[in-house]
Amino acid sequence: MSSAVSADMTIDKRKMDAILKAFDGNVSKAVRTIAFSVEGKAKIKCPVDTGALRSSIMVRTYESYGGLVEAIGRSGVRRGELPAPVDGATAYVGPTMEYGIYVELGTSRRRAQPYLVPAVRETEREIAGHFAGVVSDGR
Repeated sequence: MSSAVSADMTIDKRKMDAILKAFDGNVSKAVRTIAFSVEGKAKIKCPVDTGALRSSIMVRTYESYGGLVEAIGRSGVRRGELPAPVDGATAYVGPTMEYGIYVELGTSRRRAQPYLVPAVRETEREIAGHFAGVVSDGR
């Protein structure tokens, strides 16, 4: 059995060009949507004492710079900065308060109070829906 390819086949490159042109913007949009979803869920799940940790949870994407370096209130606790993403397919979500990791993971003296990992896991269920429209012709 042999397979033959017709020499008369033509490819409409315009459709492929439209898909490729929209691809980067669609990926970036999906990544931002997912990142902001994680941020919202993490803020809801975050334990609150003074509210500083909850208010420090933010998103930093290639298009927007959410991570700020600043001092906060009278507590003397400094905010850190989220890394700068290198492209539209990357986003960082997390607290900028230096003690956020100790709340999330716990210490030898305090039990863990996870808020970020549960937010990510909850959002994982939504990821397929956000990426469903990534490969389209922009219509």
